[in-house]
Amino acid sequence: MSPTDPFAAASKRYLKLQAAADQAKTAFFDLCAEHVKAGLETADTIAPRSFPTAVTIRKELRARGVEPLPRGPRTRKTPPPE
Repeated sequence: MSPTDPFAAASKRYLKLQAAADQAKTAFFDLCAEHVKAGLETADTIAPRSFPTAVTIRKELRARGVEPLPRGPRTRKTPPPE
């Protein structure tokens, strides 16, 4: 490939951007883990303000050794039997 090959240049730019995106993603999930460990946030409070869903955040937290808080009580449409 010649140094002026547009496909080689485009590939190089793509790989550079991909590496930056991977670093940003890692930094984001590390920040999530810090906040959950400190008790400042939960996956459900982070998700509406960010790109991944709460499920993805919980998965990444577990991968980092942080057990996320449970979702909380579920509401029932019918009252429990007595």
